[in-house]
Amino acid sequence: MDGYEIIDKLNNIVNTHWEFKSSVHQQGYKDDIFRLFLEAYRGNYFEPSAHPRLTGDAVRDIFFARYYTQENKEEEKLKVLNAILNKWDEWYYALNKIGAEL
Repeated sequence: MDGYEIIDKLNNIVNTHWEFKSSVHQQGYKDDIFRLFLEAYRGNYFEPSAHPRLTGDAVRDIFFARYYTQENKEEEKLKVLNAILNKWDEWYYALNKIGAEL
């Protein structure tokens, strides 16, 4: 799966979470997010030379460029995205800290 496919799938997850008002901490949803994170991690999309780069900040920037507009910020979806990206960054930090090779 390439980086843009990961972004599209992440957008689908954000929309589903927002639509059903579910928590990103629920087991099934967290598993889906973690699987995407692992795809990004294994694909080296966190590296500075990656295109697209999929760090939390970079993903947020991509979402604003692709899905959110100034007129339509969709604050509730942004809250869901931020909750997901907080986990995303925590997982990256943890795996990077232990030197995990997945």
